[in-house]
Amino acid sequence: MLRNPIANVVIGFLLTGVLGMSLTQYYSMKRQQEAQHQRQIEARKKAVSQLSSLNGEVLAHAERLLRAIELGESENVDELKKLYDDAAVRWETENHSTLLIAREVLPTSAYYRFRDRLREGFQDRFLTPISDGLGRARHVASTGASASDVVVLPHTSDLRAGQTL
Repeated sequence: MLRNPIANVVIGFLLTGVLGMSLTQYYSMKRQQEAQHQRQIEARKKAVSQLSSLNGEVLAHAERLLRAIELGESENVDELKKLYDDAAVRWETENHSTLLIAREVLPTSAYYRFRDRLREGFQDRFLTPISDGLGRARHVASTGASASDVVVLPHTSDLRAGQTL
């Protein structure tokens, strides 16, 4: 059978076709996997960038507001409080969608560590004390007491945006 030249051509054609198709499929799948990996990297970068931007915005507005309260600049406090509140609302609303993006692209254990670190490291360390301090400052202002009579913002140096970012 192998002495027949047509049989050699048919066997060669079949082997070339099967082998060629297998190699093409293998490299096509490799390219798809690489493209998926690149999309995950870009999604991670976007999520981190968005969270950093939100965190920086909240901290910057908080620092300006804290400074105005410390210096007794009551004419700026209401405007700065509104800017801070708007940034805090943006942080709360966009934070969840960004965490969903992070959840899709991070391995499960890494996502939960990331989420817990965000909550403990940023929300508990900065946002909660700032909100509590601002609440105390508003209470002091509404009662007419002097800010020096009440500890309004303990450890404000720990809340500086420049030290945080």
